[in-house]
Amino acid sequence: MRIRTKIPVIDAVIVLTEKIGSWLERYRIRVYAAQASFFMTISAFPFLIVLLAVVGRILPANGGAIKDGIISAVPESFAPLAGTVLDEVSEKSNIRLLSVSAVTLLWSASRGIRGIGAGIRNVYGGKPEADPIKYVLRGLAYTLLWMLTVLMTLLVWVFGDTVTAHIRDGFSGVLRIFSSGAFLVVLTAVFALTFRGYSGVRTGAGTGFFSGLRGAAFAAVGWFVYSRFFEFYIEHFADYSYIYGSLASVIIVMLWLYSCMEILLIGAGVNTISKNWRKTASP
Repeated sequence: MRIRTKIPVIDAVIVLTEKIGSWLERYRIRVYAAQASFFMTISAFPFLIVLLAVVGRILPANGGAIKDGIISAVPESFAPLAGTVLDEVSEKSNIRLLSVSAVTLLWSASRGIRGIGAGIRNVYGGKPEADPIKYVLRGLAYTLLWMLTVLMTLLVWVFGDTVTAHIRDGFSGVLRIFSSGAFLVVLTAVFALTFRGYSGVRTGAGTGFFSGLRGAAFAAVGWFVYSRFFEFYIEHFADYSYIYGSLASVIIVMLWLYSCMEILLIGAGVNTISKNWRKTASP
């Protein structure tokens, strides 16, 4: 039963909400977001082990600074969990990067990216990858791409305080805005490449890198804004420890990750909708 109030503005919002809800159901956004967040969760440990092993080779003297940077960047509610996870992972990150263990861990970490790819392919209406070896190799490649993005972010965190300390207070705000803008640009590029790689649609069908920038930018800004609001809400209003006890931090991370996966898949949907509009508008 449709709800109508006979107030044009409210009715328009209701109609828009109904259309968005039906679109989410049509493309099973929530199902694939849950699947992707699950695989991202179970692949987090191998991802961090390989990442810290790489960081240890590049910045062997700054391992503690990087861990401190990660802990300081997460909300206070996540800090105990982040510290425990990083301490546990750092003990297992002394692996040889070219060893069988590293390859196995990287394959395990790629399951999260492949979970995202399944949702993107469904939104684009693409065909599943026929070659399983090619499918796994693509997952490994995009896992390395996402890992490189995280590594670049960590480098900014490690050296950002040093740079900021030598800049007058009047310019520190400008620096923060610039770093946030640069992060959004990098994240948009990574999302656009991920859309291109996992669309399952032939090249030239409106799914190229530049064609995917619109949805990628939407997803990047959505991630950034939602994460800020979520952090503010968790720190000032919500107290999940009363409900979930010692598992509160894990539950909060999974809720955040699930919503971020939804935003990413909606970004893929923005590209699909805009492509259909262009086809309809063209003579």
